[in-house]
Amino acid sequence: MFKLNLKIAWRNLLRHRHYALVNIIGLALGLAGFVFVVLFANHEESYDSWKPELEHVYQLQEYSDYYTTDKKAHWRSEIDLRLSKIVGSMPQVDAVTKINLEYRQNAVTVAGKPPVLQSGIRSSDSLFFKVLPFDFKFGNADRALMQPNSIVLKEGLARKYFGEANPVGKTLTIAGGNWKGAEDLFTVTGVVREPKTPSSIDFQAIVFEDGDFFDTESTTGSPAEVYVRAKAIHNLGQFNQVLQKAYLPAKDRYLAQEKSSLAKVKAEGNAPVLRLAQLRDVHQHPLEQPSWKVSLKPVIGLSILLLLVSVINFVNLATAQATARAKEMGVKKVMGAYRRTLVVQLLAETFIQCLMALFVALLLVELALPVLNQSFSLELSLFKGPLLLPLLAQLLGIVAVVGLLTGLYPALLLSAFRPYEVLKGNFATSTKGSAVRKALVTAQLVVSISFIIGVLVVNQQLSYLRQRDQGFTAMGILNLRSDIGGEASSYFQRIKHIDGVKYVAFSSGIIGDNASSVQRFKYQNETKELYGLGMGIEGMQALDARLVAGRLFSAAIVQDTINNAIINESAAKLFANNMVGQTIMANDTVPVNIIGVIKDIQVEGFESHVKPSIYVVETNNWKKGVGFTHKPTTLIRFDKAKTRQVLTEIEKIFAEMNEFYPASFSFVADDLSKVFVVHERFEKMIALFSGLSLSLSLFGLFALAALITRQRTKEIAIRKVLGAATTHILLLLNKGYVWMVLLANVLAFPMAYVLAKQWLNGFAYRINISLLPFVLALIASMVVTLITVSLQARKATKANPVKALKYE
Repeated sequence: MFKLNLKIAWRNLLRHRHYALVNIIGLALGLAGFVFVVLFANHEESYDSWKPELEHVYQLQEYSDYYTTDKKAHWRSEIDLRLSKIVGSMPQVDAVTKINLEYRQNAVTVAGKPPVLQSGIRSSDSLFFKVLPFDFKFGNADRALMQPNSIVLKEGLARKYFGEANPVGKTLTIAGGNWKGAEDLFTVTGVVREPKTPSSIDFQAIVFEDGDFFDTESTTGSPAEVYVRAKAIHNLGQFNQVLQKAYLPAKDRYLAQEKSSLAKVKAEGNAPVLRLAQLRDVHQHPLEQPSWKVSLKPVIGLSILLLLVSVINFVNLATAQATARAKEMGVKKVMGAYRRTLVVQLLAETFIQCLMALFVALLLVELALPVLNQSFSLELSLFKGPLLLPLLAQLLGIVAVVGLLTGLYPALLLSAFRPYEVLKGNFATSTKGSAVRKALVTAQLVVSISFIIGVLVVNQQLSYLRQRDQGFTAMGILNLRSDIGGEASSYFQRIKHIDGVKYVAFSSGIIGDNASSVQRFKYQNETKELYGLGMGIEGMQALDARLVAGRLFSAAIVQDTINNAIINESAAKLFANNMVGQTIMANDTVPVNIIGVIKDIQVEGFESHVKPSIYVVETNNWKKGVGFTHKPTTLIRFDKAKTRQVLTEIEKIFAEMNEFYPASFSFVADDLSKVFVVHERFEKMIALFSGLSLSLSLFGLFALAALITRQRTKEIAIRKVLGAATTHILLLLNKGYVWMVLLANVLAFPMAYVLAKQWLNGFAYRINISLLPFVLALIASMVVTLITVSLQARKATKANPVKALKYE
């Protein structure tokens, strides 16, 4: 029986191939978005699942203000490496390893080749591969990190520098900076394979570190990531309670070395906590940013809406075929077919179409994956890897659900026809189910109109952010991420005198490095927190900062290098509106004179307001009592017409400084453009979903128009015989759809407004939602609907009325 129903279903699809093709394409578009979401979710869920042994690997995490720029407690994985000694003393722990943080790119030189900047080179101790079970392609895990200057490469990096040959025993030079003597010769002792699934432990090469960096007995700890292997932990909650008891006395000793205490930090609300977190949870629940699940919510919502529109479109097209298949159902019932048999047959047709739509959707995703991977910085693969079988099972489950959603109502509707009504010959004029069809098309239009409004609002917001004054001129600034010595150094002076260079100044995190640190300042008995940033004497001129009041730093005024400072507008608002000439106290003891106020410099995302900041000349920041985290960055303002000449001279100077480390720089305008990448992706995604949703809505609208026009064929013929003009008939047929579109707009406007408002609330700087997106959406939906319906209605007005009336 199943085989017979399948054969009948297939024949019916071939007989109504045009409707079937539209159905399949519509469903495929809806399913394609969902396939990508499932593929991405599977990829994220698979993090750190490449070996069963990883169930016993943990990351050490601390809640404290250690190594934080705002001096407030946060959960951090970059912790004081001395804490590894505490967890290592627990009897359940088998091994502990420490990995340093990557501050800058290293430069790699292989004999006979020029140096190449390389990220992902990190150092660790000899226990790294005892804790983390990476598979070795060449070399041995037990002996790979035992000798000084030994390095283990990942498979991809080994192929990059040495090809497919075994590189064990070969050497390469790694320079950690551009100063003389920053380079060392390393011997390759192993190559590890890329994990089968993604790993949250990010590295391209591991260097053996046997120096003072990992000294757990040091009086001044260094930040590092700490990982633990412990097979004997059966209850992580209980273990963390024991760990906390051992941690607090040690933390008190470390705080005492910094002239603080456990009681003091608890009183400030920064009570420290130490815990182990299972490695598999590290990526799923990140400490310092939203999880991938939060980021995926908008995509899931859009995919569900698009799939819903696809399902509605399918139902509309299926019910529009009712008049064409009514006699088929009537004859089968007269011949003795049960209703449940007809339902099974119709559902079989639906499931065949759903499977074909899934195949087309997989093809579309496979073709789009290169673009999607590049746009979202992913490495997804549809038909490769260990996740293929689970993915197919999930997709078949989705097809089953979609098949029931799309096929159940049409199957019940078609199988419910009464044979005597159908075979009497007047069923074609029946309006059965018309209210449901109109409601479904209206729902499609609501979604499509909401998408259109969303695209317009997102576009307006991004245009506002691009045109907003960022407080400085980004074009024509080079961000040199290297230490070239003090202002008196010959390299600094040589760069300053390059033809085309206007200003050269040091910077400590002003552009994109987030190296500023918070500090307390007192003014008129009120203490405020400002972010301290250091720069060279020409720093403000290099930035082309917008001066609001006072003046900028000047090399002619010695006091500017002693205790003068500039604040931004946000800092000025914290204290008072007119701060020029006022004195604030740093650390309650050091007076700092405010000589100028500049506009807020926007160099990070637009999700939060610019931090209240204070700028000082870097050479004497300690005398001022204004501290900041130093990162060797140099800002160079240059003549854009001489860009190539400036870059060539800089590269020549760096080659003289250290032949093993090339110049590392970027254009500030390019750095800032990265801020818009996420939002531009969202805009493109909304535009794509809007186009697909609108297309599918038009399919449904076209089907509804075709059905209603067919039902009113005789009415149109009579009106033509009685002398009605074509334009009059077109207006008559379009009138019902105008009300439908107006209703859809009325329903879509509040929904789109709430969603757009919620999205805009994520920005510190945002537009007010205007009427323009809603008016444009109303006009666009009305015009497109009228064109679609008129194309179908025009066929009926051009038909010969005699053919419709010859049997009357």
